[in-house]
Parts: sequence; structure tokens; C-alpha cells
Amino acid sequence: MGGRSVLLRVGTEICRSDAMNTTHVLTVAAILIAAWFLFRHDWKKKPLTDFTRHLDARDWRRYEFAIRELAKRGQDISIYLPQVVGLLAADSKIQRAMGQRVIEKCYPEIAKEIAGYSYMQDISTCSRQAAPLLFRFAEKTQNAQQGPTVDLPTENDSPSAD
Repeated sequence: MGGRSVLLRVGTEICRSDAMNTTHVLTVAAILIAAWFLFRHDWKKKPLTDFTRHLDARDWRRYEFAIRELAKRGQDISIYLPQVVGLLAADSKIQRAMGQRVIEKCYPEIAKEIAGYSYMQDISTCSRQAAPLLFRFAEKTQNAQQGPTVDLPTENDSPSAD
């Protein structure tokens, strides 16, 4: 009978430890969920410039989250499309993947135009497949990649001394 009582005690301890582990897991899960809701609440209070800053700085790693948040807030996200289209022909596969993902997630109407595009292909194939979009947004894409331009005064702009 001694063996049975030991087994019962061991079984009881296992049940207690499982209940304890379950309690810990549920507590941690509840804390994480609460933190996420608090984070989202704070996120909604952030000014638009916190999101446009990433786009203006050409921080392509944050394009998706910034564009999605701007779209949620009812902002015109079409002005950022040339920057994203430019990523489709980037040298880096990671940049091409981000360009494809952002277009698919944030610009579904444009995603139809790049059906069959795969960032995994070589750069010449990707450029060829993205050519219609690159051509359509050629001027805007070039400006987006170069950044803002500043018009410097020329000799003709200087006031003449009469």
C-alpha cells in the first residue's frame, strides 16, 4: 500500500504543478493582451508626422506599417505609391519583397497589375515585370528615390541693376 500512496502524492503534485503552470500561462497571456490594447490606444493618439516621417525618410522597412496606419486614419496614401513601386526593381531581394508585400497589402488595385511578379527572380526579370508600373510612375518614382529637390537661383533669376 505504501507504493500507492507515493503514486497518489506524486500524482497530486503533478496536478498541482500543472494547475500552477496553467495559471502562470493565463496570467502572462492576460498581461500581454492588456499591454497590446494599451499600446494600440497610445498608437491612435500619435500624430500623423510620426508615420509620414518614415515615408519621407525613405525608411522602406517601415513603409507597410506607416501606410497602413495612414490609410486607417483616412489619409491619401496614393502619394506614397511611387516610392513603393520603386522597390520592385531594387537590387536587394529584401527590398523587392517589401515592395511586393506593401503593394499587395496596401494597394490591392495595383497588385493586380503585377500578377506573376516574384521578388525571388533576378533583378532584370523583376524590372521587366514591374516595367509597366515603373513607366507609369516614372517621374514620381525617380523623384521619390532621389528625395526632395531644391531649385537654386540661376543668373537669369537675379535682379538686374538698372
